[in-house]
Order: sequence, then structure tokens, then C-alpha cells
Amino acid sequence: LLGPDDVKGQRPTQEGTEIEVTGSGGDIQVNETAKVVCGGIQAANARIYLVDTVLNPADAPAPITPTT
Repeated sequence: LLGPDDVKGQRPTQEGTEIEVTGSGGDIQVNETAKVVCGGIQAANARIYLVDTVLNPADAPAPITPTT
């Protein structure tokens, strides 16, 4: 099972947009607008995290550009 430190950072969604996961312990937020209320539900090819609000893809953070 993944812990809070394992999911922090930018993550791709099923649709390919990026979300930003922040926080620690039991206080994990997505895009600074939604709080994770239940996490780590195992599916066939992913883990599902339930949040307390609808995420708007138009409000997604800009992708991180890799540095060399």
C-alpha cells in the first residue's frame, strides 16, 4: 500500500492531465482544492483515491519541466 509520501508530487490522471498532490499524514490534498478522504483502493491496474470535491481539469497545475 502506498503511503502519503509515496503519492506526493505531480501525478498523471486517467485522462492524461497532471494533478499535484501535497500534504502529509492524513491531510493529503489534490490541486490545493480537494482533500483525499479515502485512498489506496486497489483496482485491476491502478489505485483509486477518493476526494471530497470535483476536480476541474481546466484548473490543473502546469506540468513540471524536467531539468538537466
